[in-house]
Amino acid sequence: MAQVMYDRAISFNGQVYSVTQTWSEQEIIVSAVPQNAELCELIKALIRKHGQITLRQTSGVFEIVLQNA
Repeated sequence: MAQVMYDRAISFNGQVYSVTQTWSEQEIIVSAVPQNAELCELIKALIRKHGQITLRQTSGVFEIVLQNA
């Protein structure tokens, strides 16, 4: 069974999503409720590029911090 890396409420484009990120061997698995493929792909791309995503807590939810690299 894949290990859950995080399960967070993430704000994206003005809506809050329940986001879970896990791994299946080398594959990144991201799910969002309600579904949002754009958010899931953004998270996967950031993890592939930086090895992690950076979150900032704001008003009880998290926002993704985009970093230049």
